[in-house]
Amino acid sequence: MLHPNLRATIQELSSLSGSFYCLAPERLLGFSPDKLETYGNRWVPVNPLSGRSYSYSELNDTCRLFGYFRLSPLEIAERLSAEKLWQSATLVFCPDYFSSGDYGGSLVELSNLQTFLEDYKEAPGVYELYGSYGSAGLALDVRHITEEILEDLGALQSYPVRSEDHLCHLELEKEEEAWQSWAERDFRSALTEEALGLFSSASDAQLESLEEALEEAGSGALSELLRSLQERGNLYWETEATSRWCDTDRAAAELLPEDLEELLSAQPEALQLLSALRSVSQLEPLP
Repeated sequence: MLHPNLRATIQELSSLSGSFYCLAPERLLGFSPDKLETYGNRWVPVNPLSGRSYSYSELNDTCRLFGYFRLSPLEIAERLSAEKLWQSATLVFCPDYFSSGDYGGSLVELSNLQTFLEDYKEAPGVYELYGSYGSAGLALDVRHITEEILEDLGALQSYPVRSEDHLCHLELEKEEEAWQSWAERDFRSALTEEALGLFSSASDAQLESLEEALEEAGSGALSELLRSLQERGNLYWETEATSRWCDTDRAAAELLPEDLEELLSAQPEALQLLSALRSVSQLEPLP
C-alpha cells in the first residue's frame, strides 16, 4: 500500500517539467582481475541511498525488476512498495532546468545544478547525474522530496534561474577559462593582423618590431583592450552550451591607432615606434 503522502508527492511532481525514472543500481561484486576465481564476475543490487551520484545509463523508464513493462510513476512506486524493493530500487524525478553538457543545456542549467547541490548537500535522496561529453543533471528520490524542494522546483516553472548572482559569477568564470584556453591567443593574433594593417606603409623592420611589441603585451592589458573594443562595437560574450565564446576577429576590427598606445604603455621603445609609425602613415602624432 502506497503511503498517501508519497502518492501526493508523485502527483504534484507530475505537474512540473521533468521526467520519472526507475533507479535500480548494481555494482560489480569484489571485482579484481587476480581474484576472479574467488569472487566471480557478479553484479549485485545496491541501495540507491548509498550513493550521491549516478550515471545517466542507470536510469530506466522501464525496469528489469518488473519485466521491463512500461509503468506509470505511481504504478512503479506501488510495485516497489508491494514487493518491498525500496532497498534495491527507487523512483526518481529528474526535473528540467538542471541538465547541461558540452552539447546541450546552458550555463543556466549548470548554475541551477551547482546551487541546488550546494543547498541540499546534506539532504538524502539528492543525486547528481553524470554522463558522456560533460553531461550533468539532477535526480531526486521521490521518497525524500520535501515541501521545501517542491517549492524550489515550482519556482523554476515561472523563472528558470535559481540565483542570478551565481549565474553571473559562473559566466565570468567561464569567460576566464575561455581566455586562458583560446581567446587570448586568438585575440592577440587578430589584433596583430589588424595593427599591421593600420600601418601598412611602414617598413618591414618597423612592422616586425610592432609585431614583437604586441607579442610582449601583458595578458591583463590585452583583456582590458578586448572589453573596450567589445563595448565600442556593441559586441558581447555569448553562451554556447556550458562555455562562453566571443568573436575576437570582430572585436579586433574595432582597433584604432590610439588603442595601441594604452596597450603598449609599459614599453617605452614601443611608444617611440608608434610615433614613428604614425608619422610614416601620415596620422596625427600621439599627444
